[in-house]
Amino acid sequence: MGRTFDRQILDMIEVGVVRFKSMDDYGGKVPKKRIGSKPLMMFLGEWEQNDNTKRLQSFLVDFYRGDPVDKLVVQGLDHLMVFTLTEKVNPLDNINTIKTIHQRTYFCKLKKNPNGGTNGSKIPVPYLMPCGPDLDMAIRREQFASLDMWRAAIKQPAAAKKKKIKNQSTNMFGETIGRLHLERQDIDNMQGRKSKALRRAEKMEKEEERAAVDQELQQEHKELGDEFKRDFGFDNQEVKAKKK
Repeated sequence: MGRTFDRQILDMIEVGVVRFKSMDDYGGKVPKKRIGSKPLMMFLGEWEQNDNTKRLQSFLVDFYRGDPVDKLVVQGLDHLMVFTLTEKVNPLDNINTIKTIHQRTYFCKLKKNPNGGTNGSKIPVPYLMPCGPDLDMAIRREQFASLDMWRAAIKQPAAAKKKKIKNQSTNMFGETIGRLHLERQDIDNMQGRKSKALRRAEKMEKEEERAAVDQELQQEHKELGDEFKRDFGFDNQEVKAKKK
């Protein structure tokens, strides 16, 4: 197997199939993945131990992922591929090691969460069923690109990078929504310019408040006078006149 970059061979890998189990070997009752669906890929083992195993992992991702897409629905993720990397000593020389990739494929059947989910979530729970194809591949020979060529291959063009615009988002109608961050303004102590109409209104408001207070004081004074006359039989104004 191999892949190219810029019309040149980038990586080449030769494997020997030690074990194979097709989808037909699982019987006709096992569901099969949908056309155009994308696999979930899981890598188990020491894939990060050196550059060669990292390149091998990258190669498998490119080999099985299919056409790149921007969005997926949940139903489009209907199968899982598990790749387990093992390493054992070659029995012929007891010095070199043999790397083997164990590929297992499972169908993801989405079912309703029996526990109801967290916080009332309606996200379904996947149940895995072996469906094949399954492979055990022993790596025989491998030839990876030079470091300079690899750096050129993984370099992302500037035009492909999406510039992140801060404080902007797009709603469901395709409209751009912006967010502004301003310092909190102290409007309580701000002194604005008052017009003649505002000054006149403020003066009338103060006069009305003063008239209301005077009327309330007169009413209270009258009630106290009536209460004094009721208790003592004469008006308290007569007592003040006699004192004078």
